[in-house]
Amino acid sequence: MNNTNNLRDKIAKLQKELTESKNRLSTIVSTCQHQYGKPIYDPVHTEAYTIPGDPPGTMGVDWRGPVHVPAKTEEKWKRICELCGHIQYTEKTKPVAYEPDFGGRL
Repeated sequence: MNNTNNLRDKIAKLQKELTESKNRLSTIVSTCQHQYGKPIYDPVHTEAYTIPGDPPGTMGVDWRGPVHVPAKTEEKWKRICELCGHIQYTEKTKPVAYEPDFGGRL
């Protein structure tokens, strides 16, 4: 009984410390002047898989056969603040206009 009370007290203390730490981190991040580094390509890839469908012998009118789900890659980029470590993610891109470079010759 005494051991469980000690564990409950320790859990309560750690939860309080966690809440205080989260609040301090939130304050630091919200007041930071964010200096982000270069964007990093960080895609999320989901492998292909097959949903097995209904087992054999259950061939009623609502029987579902196996379904193949193709692989999918979500294009994603992140950037990290060099001051506070805040990470921003985006899936948006914008077109970049390229201009030809003729080496300074007219």
